[in-house]
Amino acid sequence: MRIDCSIAENYLKEGLRAYKQDGRTIGNMNSDATPEIIKKSIEAVQNWSDNHQQKTYLEDFKEKYPNAPAVPGTMPCPKHFGGVNLCDVAASIDCDECWNQFI
Repeated sequence: MRIDCSIAENYLKEGLRAYKQDGRTIGNMNSDATPEIIKKSIEAVQNWSDNHQQKTYLEDFKEKYPNAPAVPGTMPCPKHFGGVNLCDVAASIDCDECWNQFI
C-alpha cells in the first residue's frame, strides 16, 4: 500500500520510520527551506517510502496462506492470529480496518 508523503503527517511518519530503520535522516526540511528544498525533501522521503513499503495484516496473511479465502469482511479479527485489535470485537463488527493496518 503506497503512502502519500506529500501529506505532512505521512512525510513525518515515513521520515521517522526511515531514521529508525536505516539510522539515517532523509529529506532536509527546516525553517529556512525553500520551495525547491521542500519538494526535493518530499521526493526523497517518498522514494524511500516506496522502496520500503510496509505490509498490512491482510497482505501478510495472503502471503503466508495464498490459498486461504482471505476476503475482508468474512474473516475473524486479526487479533485471533496475534495481530492488533483496533475495534471492540463483537459479532456485528467488520474487522476490515484491523486487517488493513500496517504490521
